[in-house]
Parts: sequence; structure tokens; C-alpha cells
Amino acid sequence: MIKFNKNKLQTFKCKVNVTGAGDNPKITPRLILLPKGSKAKVFFESKYDDGKCIIEIETGLDFAKKGDLVLEILANSTVFQPWKDTFEIVSEQVVVEGIELIDSDMEIIVEVTDTPKKTPKTKVVNHNLFKSKVPKKTQQKIVTEYIDRTKNIKNKKNRKELLTHIITKYKPKKRVLEWGSQVFVSTHNPKAKVAMYMAELEQSKIDKRKIAESKSAIDKKYPEVEEGSSDRQGMWMNWKVVAKKDWGPRDARKFQTTAGYDPNGYHFANFNKSKNIDDTFTFTWKCYSSSD
Repeated sequence: MIKFNKNKLQTFKCKVNVTGAGDNPKITPRLILLPKGSKAKVFFESKYDDGKCIIEIETGLDFAKKGDLVLEILANSTVFQPWKDTFEIVSEQVVVEGIELIDSDMEIIVEVTDTPKKTPKTKVVNHNLFKSKVPKKTQQKIVTEYIDRTKNIKNKKNRKELLTHIITKYKPKKRVLEWGSQVFVSTHNPKAKVAMYMAELEQSKIDKRKIAESKSAIDKKYPEVEEGSSDRQGMWMNWKVVAKKDWGPRDARKFQTTAGYDPNGYHFANFNKSKNIDDTFTFTWKCYSSSD
């Protein structure tokens, strides 16, 4: 039986000799997990190099804990299954019991209990929170305006639950993570995660305010618009506007700018228009998305 750890990145290695497939055969090894009680199959592909197969097993394996394991080799157009076994998924149980922010050097004290035994409190101190190029004023601003905000939560239970969530479960959005990568030595540092969480809340408030302001500006500047919407699809935003007046690309670009997405920064492409049965016009186009 092969055991995989749910919370660790692991590597499956083996030697495979392929003969009779020509001088330069196209060989693709893959490991197949067949969870017990399920018709699903989970594939992990790898490269074949000099008779060796190296397959990276990702973390977060979320299916039946036991099942069958098959090594499959695709040599040119032929499929072989030279090895089979069973697997089991195991994971450590770790419970975060207490988190406290204190003023002294911005330390975060974390008490971690490895069930069923309890361990004493351990101080986790990172003196290299910020990257060297980050100005001191910026560092102080982040600490004061973001990290220290958690101290304003008077209810200790709520504060503890929030910090536990931020440090153990919170995953920053792409835009905030990019900012954090430029500021912090490690975005996994607990203090960095707290700062990014607070920054994300702040950015969300700003975005909502911009949407409200742009909607007001659009209603005032474009009374001919009967319907306007934009939805995100990957890295693009799809725009759709129904208006009483006929527009050209220049009008659509101005509308996009009023909505807060200046084409100089968000691009403008694929403009189309069509006339509706009620003599209104429908315009569609695309721009880059600022979503995560």
C-alpha cells in the first residue's frame, strides 16, 4: 500500500524500461488513483527521462481515503499498466487554539495543539516582515492602518475567530497577493496575511464607492442608456449597452471611461452593434478585467 499525505507535496518515482517501441518513442507515464466507491479517476501525468518516471502528487487530495493505484505507460499509441497497488490518504490533525497580537515588535503569539497532545505556547517572531526596498513610512502606514485595526474589535471571541480565520483559511485575491508580494518577505507570514486581509477589505470599500459614483455619473451623462452591464470572464470584461441613440466605438470608449475603466489602462476591443426591433441599439465590446 502507498500512503499519500493530504497536506504535503510528494513525489512518486519509479524506473520503467520500455523496449520494442522504436528509437525515439513518445512515452507518457501517468499515475491513476481510483477512489473506492467512486467511478471517478484522478490522473497525475509526468515526464519520462532516461528510464525514470517522476510524478508530482499535489496537496489537497479530497476524495475517498482508500482505493486502487495504477501506473499507466503510454508508448506511442499503445497503453500498458505494468504496476498496480492500493493507496491510502492520511493527514495530520492540527488545531489553532489561541492567537494574540501584541505591540512589542508586532509579534504574533500562536498556540498550536497537535491532537490529542497539547504543546506549550510558542512565540513566532519575524523580524524581516517587510522587503528591504519598502520605505519605513510605508511600513508604519501598513502596521497602523491595517494590522492594528484588529485591536479595535472589542469582543475578544469575535477577534479571536477572525484572526484564526485569517491565519489558517484566508486566501488573498490576486490583486492583493501581487501587492503583498511586493511589500512582504513572505506572504505566508501571519502578520502579512492580517495586513493583506485588511487591505482587501479597504479595497472592497473603494471599489463599491467607485461603482456607486460611476453609476451616478452614467445616469447623469447618458440618459439615452436603457440598460448597461458588464460581466467578467477570465481576464476579460464583456460589456453590453442598450441605448436609444446610435453609438460608434468612440462613444463606447467614453462610456467605459465614465464607468471607471479607462481604455488606456483596461484596453478596448471587439466593438459590435445591432439595431433592435424597437429602434434601440445594442452595443457589445470587451476590455481587460481588474478581477482576481
